[in-house]
Amino acid sequence: MTNFFNKAALAATVAASALAATPALAAPVSADGTATVKIYSPLTIEAPTATDAVVDFGILVGTFGTRASHDFIIDASAAPTPADVCGAATTWNCSGTPHRARYDITGSVDSSVNVSFAADTIDLVRVGGSAGVPADVVPLQLTLSDTTDSNGDGTADVLLAGGAATVFVGGTLGVDAANVDGVYSGTFTISADYQ
Repeated sequence: MTNFFNKAALAATVAASALAATPALAAPVSADGTATVKIYSPLTIEAPTATDAVVDFGILVGTFGTRASHDFIIDASAAPTPADVCGAATTWNCSGTPHRARYDITGSVDSSVNVSFAADTIDLVRVGGSAGVPADVVPLQLTLSDTTDSNGDGTADVLLAGGAATVFVGGTLGVDAANVDGVYSGTFTISADYQ
């Protein structure tokens, strides 16, 4: 009988030890988190003058009878000359006063801003022509100056050092040999938003 009590006492001791070594299953646990917010001034984006809101390729004159399709370029990073616009074109003469568009952005000091177009490519349609007629349409691929896509979201990133920055708009104009003579025009929308 003593053996039975010894075994029972040993079993009770082992069970008590096992319970003491196991943490309680209903014990609370916790973790810390962080909350952040950016509080900024309202953004503005505007062209200083009506002329600054225009990407102007100047006057493009095709050589009679030998005019060929050509991409005319206004580099947004530098003020263009007619020679810059024409590039290596041999069947075109470029003149007039081409210029890139300019937009001033203001907001909170040292904040980062995404700058983008509603559409990266717009159609310039001949005044008096039709958007449905290929000879009346010239595509313009828009570009921005001095910007990078630092966060990989597909938009240009601009730092508002001192609370302001200026961006310029240029682009590549794809003129086809079949485009009808005339004045071509189209509109674009440029936007800025805090990152």
